[in-house]
Amino acid sequence: MDFTKTNLLISSREPEKLGRFYSFVMDLNLSEGFSVKDFNIRNIKFENISFFKPSNRTLEVRFSPPSLALCFESRAVLNPINLLETFIKEITSIGGRLIEGPVIEEFGAEAWLADIEDNYFLVFVPLLKQDRK
Repeated sequence: MDFTKTNLLISSREPEKLGRFYSFVMDLNLSEGFSVKDFNIRNIKFENISFFKPSNRTLEVRFSPPSLALCFESRAVLNPINLLETFIKEITSIGGRLIEGPVIEEFGAEAWLADIEDNYFLVFVPLLKQDRK
């Protein structure tokens, strides 16, 4: 198959309001789509679709990550938990909700949040690995 684009579609009761939420999270502009009932965020950094096994290091077993979700990955840093906690604070200040985490893994830190319509998404901060020469 020869598709020219791959897009994520998010169904919403209030697409403009939800679009503004994610435009803030991603620091991108929101624009109208094909009609006045849909909106787009264009991001040239959207590079791939990841397939992963969820972390099993959680304290609460009742949370099960959704099988399909957005993942926002930041730059790699030496202390990922500090940056992740900053992101959590900013996202919750605009109506997002922390669902689980933060969890520290050997590859970085992550937390599951919900947007203003209760859709789950992952925020991931990779651990910067130092060269030990």
